Amino acid sequence: MKKNTNAVRGLAVLLLILVFGFVSLQTASADADQGANLLREVPNGKVIFDVDTDPACPLSLGAYLLAISDYWDALEDKGVMAKFVVAIRGPSVTLAAIGSPFTEIFALLADKGIRIEVCQYAMTNFGLTEENMLETVNVVENTFNSLIGYQTKGYSLIPIMPPWCPPQ
Repeated sequence: MKKNTNAVRGLAVLLLILVFGFVSLQTASADADQGANLLREVPNGKVIFDVDTDPACPLSLGAYLLAISDYWDALEDKGVMAKFVVAIRGPSVTLAAIGSPFTEIFALLADKGIRIEVCQYAMTNFGLTEENMLETVNVVENTFNSLIGYQTKGYSLIPIMPPWCPPQ
């Protein structure tokens, strides 16, 4: 009798696993469909990117700046008007100075209409002045103010603070 009870319990557990697995698959499929449709009624994609990367690993910044450019294009292709601000703070400000390996990428972003803000507070801490910065960036008093202000105006915050370095 005990063997039958254990067999029934085992079958019940297996049945529950199958049912919940099926429900999970249905939900995942619905979520993927919803994700593809989320932007259908969105007139504009207002985003502020909070960039604080490690200058000892500059390739991560380049990779993210290119991803931001690609994301702009993807939104525009969907008919969503992109409004992006890239707020650069901390040691990352050194990568927006004249002679930066990302001069062309910053120019690409600026040409698309993406506003690039660099934190003057951080610049001062790293011995930089406005004269040291690329023409395509806008020096602002403090990008913390930018983060507060743009979010208050409805911009979504996307932090860019990678803890990794891509192979160099």
